Amino acid sequence: ALVVAVSMPVLQAQAADTVLTVDKQVRNVTRGGTFADSITAQTGDVLEYQTTIKNIGSQQANNASMYDTFDNASLVTNRSNGSVSRSYSGSLTDTNPSLTFGNLEAGGIVTVRYQVTLQSNVTSYSSVCNTATAAGTNVSSVIDRACVIITTSTIYSTSQLSVLKEAR
Repeated sequence: ALVVAVSMPVLQAQAADTVLTVDKQVRNVTRGGTFADSITAQTGDVLEYQTTIKNIGSQQANNASMYDTFDNASLVTNRSNGSVSRSYSGSLTDTNPSLTFGNLEAGGIVTVRYQVTLQSNVTSYSSVCNTATAAGTNVSSVIDRACVIITTSTIYSTSQLSVLKEAR
């Protein structure tokens, strides 16, 4: 009798992934703008920042958190009208807020919003960028930023340019 031994590899389920994404955007509330990665604003304008953190992996992110920093924090004031789409610990009114959300389930989303006002003593064409870092104890951190270019006055163009081309 012929005996054939067949060796089959044992398939093991790989550990599920935990993957966070972060999207940082800003809009000019004073001028009625929409959320974008980069905008222009004038001194005294109210800006609204929005951070969206998503767990696009198949496993929860443990102790999910967000840290928010301004590269030019002295240019903004009056942090207000903050909201967070889920329970958290920390404070949105800090200069550079740090929030913890607990475990963020697979497919979970957290949206954080707050408003600031641009200082009136800002030099034209200065910029202020706001960076959001999202992380968890079992996942690498991710970073995104939104920037504002500051002008001190509205520039209107009323001149016209005419070009006359002649051939000889």
